[in-house]
Amino acid sequence: DESFAGDSIAAAERMVENAVDQLRGTLWAMRSPPLEGDSFTAHLQSLASRLAEGQSARIVVHVEGVERRIDQEIAGELVLVSQEAVVNALRHAAAGMIDIIAVFDDASVGVVIQDDGRGFDPSRRGDSTGRHFGIDGMTERMQRLGGTLAVESRLGEGTTITAAVPTAVRGLPVGP
Repeated sequence: DESFAGDSIAAAERMVENAVDQLRGTLWAMRSPPLEGDSFTAHLQSLASRLAEGQSARIVVHVEGVERRIDQEIAGELVLVSQEAVVNALRHAAAGMIDIIAVFDDASVGVVIQDDGRGFDPSRRGDSTGRHFGIDGMTERMQRLGGTLAVESRLGEGTTITAAVPTAVRGLPVGP
């Protein structure tokens, strides 16, 4: 039956896409780089430039607060969360504009990734499409650091992902 064959091929394509997504997540988890040298914001700028190559979407990095040196492991994890969020926005949301905001305040450091893409219903994250494994991975990254991840999205209205780690987690200085 032709429709059965089409359904089977579509299911196989989804399985392969999910396997690729999981493999990508595993590889990113294994290479949580300690960021050396450049500032956290410079690493975000580099990420944005790399991910924007060949894309029609604009990816812009902003800084909120006064940038300061942060723990290399925390910086590396926040860059990886940013990477996952931007890749998801490019791959699944058809975003035209993506903002990556490095947030420095007295109590925490973090990133906010906002896109103007098609959005999704966050309550359906665990549905059978399997497309939101990345969010679970980002959440686990932040939890390992004592931080948080929040996802706000509505169909047709884009998505905002906020990842934050308290600066006191590593006994980091609060000031500049």
